[in-house]
Amino acid sequence: MQGQQEYERDIPKKCLQADFQHRWDENSMNKREFDDLTLKVRSKNPKIFGLDSDSIPTREKIQKYEKFYEIAFPNSYKDFLMHYGGGYFAFIVVYSLDEQSPFYIKNNIAIEFVKANNFFPIIDFEDRKI
Repeated sequence: MQGQQEYERDIPKKCLQADFQHRWDENSMNKREFDDLTLKVRSKNPKIFGLDSDSIPTREKIQKYEKFYEIAFPNSYKDFLMHYGGGYFAFIVVYSLDEQSPFYIKNNIAIEFVKANNFFPIIDFEDRKI
């Protein structure tokens, strides 16, 4: 019975990751295209990226937060964090693993919210805790 409960508990996080990755792969540009576009926009209008991003986490730090939230972050989010950090990014805010940031995920995303909604937001649109 214990094995079955663990399996059932793991289904939502596997579905969440698979669904997000499917939509990312089908409906968006690849990482190289994203990086190229970011460089192009940054060079044409550096004011858009005028605010500093948060620190870049290690793989170990990302794994620590995946364990805390009991989910596997989408690869696209992990790649973004390891390349750009988090916090301010152009006109959006990406939740960060930087404990000193106002966008630190533990201060903005309650584990209860993630579990209850089977959803992990990575971008802050409304500047409110969930």
